[in-house]
Amino acid sequence: MMNCITQPGIYLPKKEESGKKKFTLEEDTFILYMVSRIGQKSWKIISSLMPGRNARQVRERYKHYLSQNIQKDPWTEEEDQLIIQKVNKWGQKWTEIAKLMPGRTNVNIKNRYHLLMRKMKKNSNSQTESSTTSDTPSFQYQELFLNEPYINVEFEIFDELCNSCC
Repeated sequence: MMNCITQPGIYLPKKEESGKKKFTLEEDTFILYMVSRIGQKSWKIISSLMPGRNARQVRERYKHYLSQNIQKDPWTEEEDQLIIQKVNKWGQKWTEIAKLMPGRTNVNIKNRYHLLMRKMKKNSNSQTESSTTSDTPSFQYQELFLNEPYINVEFEIFDELCNSCC
């Protein structure tokens, strides 16, 4: 496999070579099985049986995605609104926001927030392309912020910021 050359003599591995790969269903099943057999304090042992994975990766995978304590139900509108409201109030303090949402981890909340922002940006871009004369925010944008009066006032400011950087 050929490496990417960035500067003479400096090689960076391709993404698939860097060790960053998605966990497979088999790996997830194995982690759950091993945790049920030897508990949550033996990440080094579990990872030693998983080629290409280290203890931190295995622990984080279990803690943030596989644990029985994690709510795996689809996200609700109320949860989405709470995330956005708290990010606007506190900033990206995922651990603090997670304390208000039992069963959702700080990582799950962060990922959900970024997904919502991507959807809003995509929806905003597609609306801009379809109607450049409209100052009305997209439906999804309105839906996400409908119950936040102080945010509704700032639609114009947000749109200006988005248009300047997009």
